[in-house]
Amino acid sequence: MFCDTPSGQEPSEVEGEMKREIRSVRSRLRDLMGAFAGPFAASVLFFSLAAVSLAPGRQESKFESPEIGLSFRHPSNWKVEKTRAEVRFVIPLAGVDTQAALGIFAASFLGETQTWLDSQRQMNENLRHETLRQWTEEILGVPLLLTKSRYQTGGRVEIALSGLLYARSPRKLLFRLSAPESAFEEAEFLWRKAMETLRTLDEKLPQPEDPGRAAETNSAKPASNPAKPPTITVLGSTRKSEPVKAPIGVPLKTAGRSMMLRIPEGWTSEPVGESGVNLKHASLSGDVSVRVFSLLDSDPAARALMKASNESLKLFDKVSRREDVLPKANRAGAKAGYVWRTGENAQGQLAVCDAAGESEGFYWLLRWTYRGAASTDLRKLVMDLIGQMSVEPAE
Repeated sequence: MFCDTPSGQEPSEVEGEMKREIRSVRSRLRDLMGAFAGPFAASVLFFSLAAVSLAPGRQESKFESPEIGLSFRHPSNWKVEKTRAEVRFVIPLAGVDTQAALGIFAASFLGETQTWLDSQRQMNENLRHETLRQWTEEILGVPLLLTKSRYQTGGRVEIALSGLLYARSPRKLLFRLSAPESAFEEAEFLWRKAMETLRTLDEKLPQPEDPGRAAETNSAKPASNPAKPPTITVLGSTRKSEPVKAPIGVPLKTAGRSMMLRIPEGWTSEPVGESGVNLKHASLSGDVSVRVFSLLDSDPAARALMKASNESLKLFDKVSRREDVLPKANRAGAKAGYVWRTGENAQGQLAVCDAAGESEGFYWLLRWTYRGAASTDLRKLVMDLIGQMSVEPAE
């Protein structure tokens, strides 16, 4: 059964092109999943769903999928369609006749995160789409595996963002958002606001996939020639230990509150405004800048890190290596993740690390920029800083 608040908007030529593109991608995705069935057995599945109007005056509707066990709220002017393989939203944007297309699928996947990202890159190659970026982040405590691409359709350039929510569910939320390049930022913002309302059908927060449960599920159907079962990326250590705060305190302010940034021994600081600081170490070249933020008046840490990483990308003409690490508890108890890039620009070799660490409703945002080839020793110093730094309200 399916219902939703209608928008009254008639289909446009742009919408028709979006439909054709979604059908093409869906077909390619099914083909690709079949090719990868050996290593991880993934498929696109039919959605059973219901969307119901919320309280009058809120101009929102609620999407529900019993198959994946999740729901989210979205603006009521999103036009909703369903087919045998997907649920499709048409999202009106600010420009005249400008729309985004959002496809929602159910995917069965129990494997390593890199395997999924590799499959998305291969799909883009098959479609002759340019893969712009692949990374992982966390939303509501659950890993989100993302791939961003660019392609041409109907005489215009479009951007697509696909993502798999690696939640504890036999069927996982898979989405594909596409929009004209000039309007994609608005489309992504609207979809991310909707994703912040993701809940289970009993209104609880989704939970990350449990590797033990996944392994047990995979072993339930033994093959005639059993192979090694797929492994699952374990996010962080399973051993619990007491957090150890770094010994040096740097006083800062954010959101009207006095804060203390904790940094390891051997580091010195130079203030940059109320909430920022430049850090130096005798053995480290390059610039390390850190700012502190409050969740009360700033983006979530994961989104702030994504924005910072997008800005860093502009410093490069060519990226030779990129490394993304999901947030996990560091030695101080802060939930820290980072994006590390090496490559080149007009001035020569370049290395940039963006990182964020959240604790107690606050977080720090770090950027290290180094012109040259970053040695193992330089990288170790930066990683040690990320592994020990935290921020907390000043007593």
